[in-house]
Amino acid sequence: MIKMLIMFILIGLAALSCDNSTKPEPDPLSLSLSAAHVSVFGGSDGSIDLSVSGGSPPYQYLWSNGAASEDIAHLSAGVYSVEVTDSENKTASDSIEITQPNENYLGQEAPGLIPKVFAPGIISRDLFEYRLLVRPNSNEVYYEIWNRQTQRSQNYVLEWLDGSWTAAQSFLPANSFNEQMGCFSFDGQTLFYSSNEPNGG
Repeated sequence: MIKMLIMFILIGLAALSCDNSTKPEPDPLSLSLSAAHVSVFGGSDGSIDLSVSGGSPPYQYLWSNGAASEDIAHLSAGVYSVEVTDSENKTASDSIEITQPNENYLGQEAPGLIPKVFAPGIISRDLFEYRLLVRPNSNEVYYEIWNRQTQRSQNYVLEWLDGSWTAAQSFLPANSFNEQMGCFSFDGQTLFYSSNEPNGG
């Protein structure tokens, strides 16, 4: 009888031990950030992709720019940080920098040893463009387009306004003469060019 009682006690203790089993701790919160950088100087087309693992979902997000979404977009250059909080009020934070092209070279990559098309979609298009001139403040670009059929050139200008380049505009009247751009004055206020138009024409 005593042996039976001891056996029942042992079985009860074993069952009690199973009922008090602890819940396994989740892995620590871990953040991974990847950036798509601004494509032109002064632009705002950068974005950040955030991946979260570990912790106890759902997660809450708080970015340094006030955003509360997992990923953020339409970003200008700068450093952005994020703090993530899980359902157990555990937190993790990280930061990443959004960069932009250099202000020089129209916001394009500086020339290197390997030849590349310059400013695709801005200057270099499917036309014979040449004689590129940039105003010293880098806010205006002048160039010529040669028409193979008429054997004449036309002059165009691009302007940097409100964070983007305007469409190309002709800045000299179309006529039967050839005007060729030369250079800017030292102060950048005067553009010199040559023409085969007779004096007084």
